[in-house]
Amino acid sequence: MEDGKNDDEITIDFSKIKKFFKKGKKEESRNEATASEPAEDSHKTQEEESIDFKSIMTNSKRYLVPLLILIPILLSIFFRIQPFYLPITDDWAENSVYQNIRSSISEQIDKQYPNLPDENKIKIINENLEVIKQSNGEAIDQQIEMYSLGLKQRMQDDDGQTYLLAIDPYLWYGESKNYIENGQFGNTYKDGEDWYNLRNGRVGVNAGVPFNSVMTVLVYKIIHPFNKDFSIMSAAFLVPLLIMTLAVIPIFFIGRRFAGNIGGFFAAVMFAIHPALLNRTVAGFSDTDPYTVFFPLLTIWLFFEALDAKTLKNRLILTSSAGLSLAFFNFAWNAGWWYTFDFIVGTMGLYLVYHIITNFKSIKENISGFIKGSQVKEFFSILGVLTIAFVVFRGVIALLSGTGSVLMGVKNIYEALIAQPLWFIQIKAVAATTLWPNVLTTVAELNPSSFPTIISSLGGHLLFWISVIGLFLVMFKTRESEQKYLKFAILLAIWFLASIYGALTSLRFIALIVPVFALGFGAALGISYNYVKKWASKELNINEMILKTVIVLVFILLLLSPVKSAWGTVKNEVPSFTDAWYDSLTEIKEASDDAIITSWWDFGHWFVAMSQRRVTFDGGDQGNRIHWVGKSLLTDDEDEAVAILRMLNCGQELAFDTIENYTNDSYSSKMLIDMIILMDKSKADETLKEAGFDKDQRENILELTHCEDTIDQYYITSQDMVSKAGVWSHFGNWDFNRAKMYNTVKKLAPGEGKRVLVEEFSLSEKDAEKQYYEIKSTPADKWITTWPNYVSQIAACRTNAEIVFCENGLVVNTTDYDSYLSIKEGPQNIMSLVYAGEDDIIEKEFNNSKIPYSAALIRDGDNYKSILMDPLLAKSTFTRLFFFDGLGSRYFRPFSDRSTFTGQKIQVWTVSFKPMDKLVPEKFGIQESEGEALSKIMGEEKEETEIEEETSNIAIEG
Repeated sequence: MEDGKNDDEITIDFSKIKKFFKKGKKEESRNEATASEPAEDSHKTQEEESIDFKSIMTNSKRYLVPLLILIPILLSIFFRIQPFYLPITDDWAENSVYQNIRSSISEQIDKQYPNLPDENKIKIINENLEVIKQSNGEAIDQQIEMYSLGLKQRMQDDDGQTYLLAIDPYLWYGESKNYIENGQFGNTYKDGEDWYNLRNGRVGVNAGVPFNSVMTVLVYKIIHPFNKDFSIMSAAFLVPLLIMTLAVIPIFFIGRRFAGNIGGFFAAVMFAIHPALLNRTVAGFSDTDPYTVFFPLLTIWLFFEALDAKTLKNRLILTSSAGLSLAFFNFAWNAGWWYTFDFIVGTMGLYLVYHIITNFKSIKENISGFIKGSQVKEFFSILGVLTIAFVVFRGVIALLSGTGSVLMGVKNIYEALIAQPLWFIQIKAVAATTLWPNVLTTVAELNPSSFPTIISSLGGHLLFWISVIGLFLVMFKTRESEQKYLKFAILLAIWFLASIYGALTSLRFIALIVPVFALGFGAALGISYNYVKKWASKELNINEMILKTVIVLVFILLLLSPVKSAWGTVKNEVPSFTDAWYDSLTEIKEASDDAIITSWWDFGHWFVAMSQRRVTFDGGDQGNRIHWVGKSLLTDDEDEAVAILRMLNCGQELAFDTIENYTNDSYSSKMLIDMIILMDKSKADETLKEAGFDKDQRENILELTHCEDTIDQYYITSQDMVSKAGVWSHFGNWDFNRAKMYNTVKKLAPGEGKRVLVEEFSLSEKDAEKQYYEIKSTPADKWITTWPNYVSQIAACRTNAEIVFCENGLVVNTTDYDSYLSIKEGPQNIMSLVYAGEDDIIEKEFNNSKIPYSAALIRDGDNYKSILMDPLLAKSTFTRLFFFDGLGSRYFRPFSDRSTFTGQKIQVWTVSFKPMDKLVPEKFGIQESEGEALSKIMGEEKEETEIEEETSNIAIEG
């Protein structure tokens, strides 16, 4: 806000300075001419000065609106560009450098005064630190600067461009890169369609024409000819900043319409700097979020202008333009465009109802006159033109982009009015029509929020209630002009209430409240500004210019807290993608021409965009793979884990889909596929034959479970997956028997439900009653399975003789590995302990456990570390690979092992579909060389000298 405030002050000061010098010059001339000037001349001069001043003020008004728009635009740019510079690294560097100095001083003090009390020690440290600052300040500053630069470089590419923030932006970046390099958003063609065969395993997806990628390509093509160093990532980085800059314009004019220039200005400023919107629309967060506020604002602005149009021609043009805006909104964000259209329909409908109620008597007496009247005509003309314009423009966009038929807009209108509102209400339904889990139940941003959370996110009670008051003031203004303001008030009320409902449903939608919240805030300030100005100038007889200045300054004080929060938000926006991830994925790209990467879905867009290799799933394409991949991570049977990976490698989850199409029975299809993937191909063929499948059907199924042409398979385990274990293990442990039970019984009455549980699921009468009422009262995802998790952080341990004491309370006797957890109540048995044996991990189980956790004791050089976990995770694939570096694995071999500059571990594994000797990592014994491992896994036959040469190269590159 400081930039905008300074600009405003400079403008005011300039006019005052100009007036001051003008006065001084005239007074000096008069003094030189005569000491006694006639009174009338003096009056004349003052009058001329007054006329000149008014002229200046009149001329300056021309620039007032552009200036009031420019200030929030500059604020928006200033805050949103910060991730490019990564200012937080300066703080990190300063803290790190001074902490190192303090540690060095502390060590010296400990040597000289080992028994010095902490209070005295801290005082001496601070005194010495000040001395060092004064004597070596310049050197320290240089060290901080260099360290900060080093940190920035870990989050930037070779050209110094900061990596994109978050995850989803890499989807659009990858498609944009494809277009610039190959002239298409996918990377190949399939049946004449633009196809992206790196997503969704071997199956791929239709690339379509993604609007955000189109915008990225457009920005690149405009700027790159003038700056050859301007990259595709640079273009993607700028897109949200540019869209949000444009969004400031319509919100200013909407606010100005019912609250004057002051209202428009403060609405635009609040919108430009609001932290709840900033964190998803800063430069680098190149997702669809900017369009979710830009197009609604543009559409509603055009709609308001159409309502106020003086001529039919202008109304048609403006309404058609609103339809065009909606068409582009639908193209940019098909999942959520509909609510803006529904708001307009609701506004016109409610206003018509209001008009009927308030004029019921006269309408009853003259119905035909009402039907032919202006209110009905306006209702049908606005909505009719808007709908037709949308349908036509959406059809044209579909034809030009090749993404649909000319009539697709008709379908979109139906979806906007009926289908999509119902979908939104049921977005997180589980086991309602399918046995499979719903990934949306675990997407953090789709978790429900609360009213206090919403108020806090919007800036606290004061700002929230100011905004609410502003919305009421708009309604109050309807007394002055019903026609002009009532429709505005109705739309703002619908917008505000619907946004609150959306935010209560999902945290993601809190950002969508910001535009209407900002408009309410601007309305409160703008309308109250006019009331206070009129009242004070009349009752208090205060100079109008002074009064206006004081009021505006008071209003500016309300922005101090949002400005502070905005800076805190943008300062901490850093990419989660770093050089360690770039190097890991680049190494996969260089090692294999065609491969599939499997990990949890979160980072799938990174894998596709940066390695340019296939991925099992990503943030836009999960499907039933959330179960299969989760199960591969959770199972303690490596044969099962690799069988799942082989099936996914051959054809994703299409094997299940194929069996289900033949049987029309989801449950039996799942049970059957669980069996056959663990068998060899001939045994699986026999089992399918016994199940009644003919030869062609068996061949189709086995080609998707036991294909002979598997491609290189990579498996990634990373630090973030430790905290996400509750999610992937939940899906991996999904109980399909309980899911079928839930799906069958949920909607049944008590008598029928209990009967079904007894007859179809073989439960006793007592168990059936218990299970029925649990199903009726418990959310599906909580009833069907648990959420196994790692329940502690990695804890350091110390050793005293044979006893290991860990910071998480674990105590282990390394002679026999008897273990317990030391807690306040005393020693308590855990469920089991996993630890490293000679060539495998070993699990020792304990009886009479009162603690429902297992623990892992992990060798760390000459020391140990430990972690507590759900027993289901104790010998899981993930625990074996991530915490024990693959000890005992017969299928996984280490490909790369890196850590980010924040210490986040990234492991890449190659997968063999045939068993090998057990892996014994170097810290546990003699490790098989990477070259030998790769030779076995990829099926390449190499001479011994070639193997040695490749191993040497890998060692050098690592």
